[in-house]
Amino acid sequence: MEGKEFKRRFHEIFACNRGRKFMDGMDEGIKGAGPTIIELKKAECEGIELTAGDLSAKFNVSTAREAVLLNTLEEKGLIQRYKSDTDGRKTFVRLTDLGRKKADDMKNHWEKMLTIALDGISDEDLNVFFDVLSKMAVNVEGDKNNV
Repeated sequence: MEGKEFKRRFHEIFACNRGRKFMDGMDEGIKGAGPTIIELKKAECEGIELTAGDLSAKFNVSTAREAVLLNTLEEKGLIQRYKSDTDGRKTFVRLTDLGRKKADDMKNHWEKMLTIALDGISDEDLNVFFDVLSKMAVNVEGDKNNV
């Protein structure tokens, strides 16, 4: 299948904003912050402290972009910044109780949406999907310098 045909079929399947259903029920004020919130929750569970720089590197965004996002989350009471006990130059970021609740809400929402999305899809179909997706990832990784 040629690229244009793939794009046409992909658009046809997801036309009429079907993809937006995944965002229904999410807090409008934190859309786009999901990966950061989830990463902070994961780090907390693993006992890892993260800086804004760690997060910007993780998501391959500028530190300025991550700082803007963190400022928004801090204003909403979802995160707090704190100084390192051993190195006063380092400032870490962690979730507040409200931030942890939002992370749990997001996780539950995505699990519900994935359950809906996967309804009627066999394990065999999913295996084929993941095989193809893995091959696509290898193709992109192999040509990453030309993207």
